Amino acid sequence: MTALDRLHALHQALAINRTMEVRREAYLEHMTFAVNHGPLFTEPFGPIVGLKEEWAAQGATPQELDLSAFRYRRAQAGKVPVNTGWLGGEEDEAILEETPEHIVARDRYGRRVRVVKATATLPLPLDYPVRTFEDWRRIRHHYAFAEERFTPGWEAVARAHKDEGRVVTVTIPGALTSRVSCWAMPPCAKPTTPSLRWCTTSWIPSPIWPIKSWTGSALP
Repeated sequence: MTALDRLHALHQALAINRTMEVRREAYLEHMTFAVNHGPLFTEPFGPIVGLKEEWAAQGATPQELDLSAFRYRRAQAGKVPVNTGWLGGEEDEAILEETPEHIVARDRYGRRVRVVKATATLPLPLDYPVRTFEDWRRIRHHYAFAEERFTPGWEAVARAHKDEGRVVTVTIPGALTSRVSCWAMPPCAKPTTPSLRWCTTSWIPSPIWPIKSWTGSALP
């Protein structure tokens, strides 16, 4: 349990249940244009703050509130427990200030972040760890390869996902995600959406280490 569990709980309250029905083989056929079994359709973000309460007041069922009552068609994805982005820093996380209106905290990047309780669940950065090239030299070890990135048993998890028909996936922060997380930007370039850092991901392999065996189709 980390110092920011209180902050993370705000977003977890909006969790939805995404049903998965497309098996790995059908997904790969679709994505490689071999066979079209029908369009893939999913809810990528979930409800906004206050929507679940509004629906509940109108008589929505628990299944409607977590969106499992609605028909989607998405791949059965199985995530591999490895860290491909920023490593470490959790020991420095802390809640710096909390009022009825907002929470200000220090996250693992060393940033001060703020979330407004009435309208958001994801904190926005108030500052950034990188403003100069020397700053980058100071923090770049957080992106270096290390055995700690691999959760024990990760390969067995990946093989189990494949054997059970799931799409074996690894989430990799893309260049934009890392840029927004770490680098100070001019005001005109700063993100305007609270979810930009969390919703922008890339499936392109990271340049700092090989991951070809994690794609699922490459597993022997």
